[in-house]
Amino acid sequence: MLWINQFLEKMVIYWKTCERIEQFIREEERLQQEIAAMKKEKEYLHQDWYIEKLARERLNLVKPGEIVVELVPSQNP
Repeated sequence: MLWINQFLEKMVIYWKTCERIEQFIREEERLQQEIAAMKKEKEYLHQDWYIEKLARERLNLVKPGEIVVELVPSQNP
C-alpha cells in the first residue's frame, strides 16, 4: 500500500512537471516569434521609408506643403 501511494505521488509530480515543460515550450515559441518581429523591425529602422511611415502614423507628422485629410465617420449609419 505504501508503495502504491509513493508511486501515485511520483506520477502526480511527473504530470505537473510535464505540464510545466509544455508551458515553457509554448512561452519559448512565443518569445522566438517576438524576437523575429523585433529583428525585422530593427532592419526596417535603417530604411528611410519606414522612419517616415512611423513619423506619419505615430507622430502625425506631414511633409511641408501636404494637406492632411481626416475622415470622420458619420454618426448616423
